[in-house]
This record gives sequence, C-alpha cells and structure tokens, in this order.
Amino acid sequence: MEFKTDLKIPANTQKDKPIGEKIWIAKAIIKQVRIGFSPGCLGQAGVRIERGGSPIYPTTAKKWYAWDSHIIKIEDDYNIVEPPFYLQLWGYNTDDTFSHTIEIVINQPGNPQNFLNALNAGVQQVAIPEALKGS
Repeated sequence: MEFKTDLKIPANTQKDKPIGEKIWIAKAIIKQVRIGFSPGCLGQAGVRIERGGSPIYPTTAKKWYAWDSHIIKIEDDYNIVEPPFYLQLWGYNTDDTFSHTIEIVINQPGNPQNFLNALNAGVQQVAIPEALKGS
C-alpha cells in the first residue's frame, strides 16, 4: 500500500510556526518513505515527519529535510503495531513570495483491505503542539 499526500506550505510559514497535517497509515511496517521537493524550493521549504510526538524522519529532533529538485528515498523497517495509525507531517517555507508543495509517499506492504483507517478521508489540519514551537 502506498499512502500519498501533497503538503502545500504557504509562503512565509516559519520554522517556529510550521503547517501540520496527518497522513493516515496502516498497522504494518513502513518499508519506504519518499519526500519530493519540486524545482523552485531552493532549500527554503522543509519537512519533517513525527509519530506520537517523536521525530522519525529525520530522527534528529528539530531537524528538517530541505532541498530543491530532489526526491529523498528512505528505506526502512519501521514497524507500526499500535496506535497512533498516522504520521504527523510538519512543513515550513521561508520563501516570501511563493507557496511550495512537498510530495510525501509512505510505502507499507500489505493488502489494502486490512487498512485500519480506510474510512478516514485522508489528511486533516492540526494545531501546533507547544513542544514544537521555537524549534
């Protein structure tokens, strides 16, 4: 199964006030994560992925992936065996003119019929936790 979302980050979204979305996933192993930065980001837009309040991509707390015209491909064996069955995406964009969209794809082998969150509509906007502010 592949779960994909496009994280659209408005201009002037600072690191200390990033935009957040959830991407619902299955009770399964994450085998691969792809993060795509389109041309024009110029390192001004960044993303990180957390689960249960802890960073997983990158694993270093308060760090971000930020590139231009690049796809980050992460091979992994991250086992999701208990809730939460979503990943928290965070993005910033210091470009003062243009919004930027980062494509995120989560690959989990398995049967889509077993997807625990099949009724969920996809992503939803979320509030910024206090622990993330000021990073």
